[in-house]
Amino acid sequence: MKASDVMSAPVMVISPSETMAHARNLMVRHHISRLLVMEGEVLSGIITKKDLAYRLRQSEPAWRRRPMCPCWTGMR
Repeated sequence: MKASDVMSAPVMVISPSETMAHARNLMVRHHISRLLVMEGEVLSGIITKKDLAYRLRQSEPAWRRRPMCPCWTGMR
């Protein structure tokens, strides 16, 4: 068995300047768990869903503090 038999195609890539939100959206939209980070033609890294989850746990983003539904805050 060759790598080409099990690989995903097309390969999704992002640049180092892209946001975490954009990377996450690509992963969700294309049902993938890894993105290659490319600077021009040079591979500079790989970002995974686990990397994103770890960073989100380390920081406290504003969206995590907001209620998801007005009914949870007593506002109807």
